Parts: sequence; structure tokens; C-alpha cells
Amino acid sequence: MDNIPNINDLFSTKMCSPMIIFTVIVVIHGISLYYTRNTLKKFKTTKMDNLFNIYSWHEVKLIIVIGVILYGLCQYNQINLAWILLFFPVVYTMIKNLMVFVFVSLGHQNAPQVNNEYLQQHYGMSPGMQQAMQQPQQAPSINKNLDLRPSMSSPTSTPVNDLGSGMQQPLGAYNGGGGGFSNF
Repeated sequence: MDNIPNINDLFSTKMCSPMIIFTVIVVIHGISLYYTRNTLKKFKTTKMDNLFNIYSWHEVKLIIVIGVILYGLCQYNQINLAWILLFFPVVYTMIKNLMVFVFVSLGHQNAPQVNNEYLQQHYGMSPGMQQAMQQPQQAPSINKNLDLRPSMSSPTSTPVNDLGSGMQQPLGAYNGGGGGFSNF
């Protein structure tokens, strides 16, 4: 029974120095989980809540499994194996960061260019005013078709256009119900 060290001895550097490094890894993972939670909660959707729950449980399971194995190795004075085991979460974190930074790098490469001249022109304007200035100015549409047919005095007589839909009758000619063309 004297062979098993006290829990307080496991956190001392002379008994189990990998446990101190593991504690630092746990703190880093805790901070990462906190910031990830804050970021994903901004979406306010169940999809992002589920994503965070899955991510956080996988991280917590990894920390618990590594911690239990590390505790057992330190309890039986297997310091070399404890250091080897401690190498795996470090590699895992490096690979995870590499995967994240690949997408961050792609995002930086594909970011739109900022027009410095535009920024200098609109410095100090409110975002609403800047958005109003960015919208293209559209002139009111004007009907450019010219109807040169004479107006009819009686509402029952209507000009008939037998020349097709795209053509108009010659000036001064209309079909006033009499069947023929007449000149004024």
C-alpha cells in the first residue's frame, strides 16, 4: 500500500512532471471550448448548438481518457510512457490547428480587395449613408414611342392600324370608319 503515491504527489514535478503539462493542455482546451461556444451561440440555431455539443463532448472525452491513462501511468511510476502518451494530444492539437489554418489561409487569399480611394471618400459617413451612396441611381423610365396619330373627337371611332404591330399609319391618314384613307 505504500507503493501507491498520494494524489498531491502526482502534481509535483519530481513524481509526475507530465501531469503539469497535461494540466496546461486542459486549460488550453477549456479556453478553446469557451471561445468556440461563444462564437457558435451567435448563430442562435439548433444546428450550431448540435455542432457545439458534438465538438465539446469529443474534446471532453479525449481529455478524460488521456487524463485517466496518464494518472494510471504516473501512479505506477511509468514516466517515460506518460511522456509518450502526452505526445498524442499535442499532435492532435497540431493537426486540428493545421486544418483550421488551411481554411483561414484560403479565406485570406480569397478576400475581396479593399478600394482605398473609396475609403478616403466616405470616411466618417454612417454605414446607412454609405449604402445609399452605393446603390445605382436609376432615371425614371420614359416612354420613347411617339404616337403621331390624330386624336379622335368621338369615342366610338377608333383608328385601325392594318400595317402591323410595329408600324404606324402615315401622317394624316386614318381609318375613320368610312373604309378608306382621307387626307386633311
